[in-house]
Amino acid sequence: MDNPGFISNQFEKDANETKVKAGRASAKFAFTDQISLTAMAMVQNTKADAPTYYTAPTLVFSPSRNRASTRHYAREPTGNNMDMYELAFEDKTSYGTYTLTASRLDRDFHYTRDSTAVINLYLGLPVETTGAA
Repeated sequence: MDNPGFISNQFEKDANETKVKAGRASAKFAFTDQISLTAMAMVQNTKADAPTYYTAPTLVFSPSRNRASTRHYAREPTGNNMDMYELAFEDKTSYGTYTLTASRLDRDFHYTRDSTAVINLYLGLPVETTGAA
């Protein structure tokens, strides 16, 4: 799935376009009418060349381009990889149902933030410069 971008920067148009790839599989094994085991796995990979937000004071709207642009001095790619797994054991008895579950989530989130303004403040340079996109 691709979500079209709407924020441009000095590096590319629609830089915050987000690409998502995902899949899910589930299977249920019934050993008897009373005992079953269900397994589920889901993976998702999300990537974007820029954040899906903008900082209002740095937003520039150009009616001629009908686009929003941000003043970023460096690329700020983001990525999010998630893997989720679950096992559920169910035992139905005459006096109730016992359910045991176990799950695991592995998430790897990549976030890049332009630190030009902080470095400029530290060095005594102007935060806003003409080099902005």
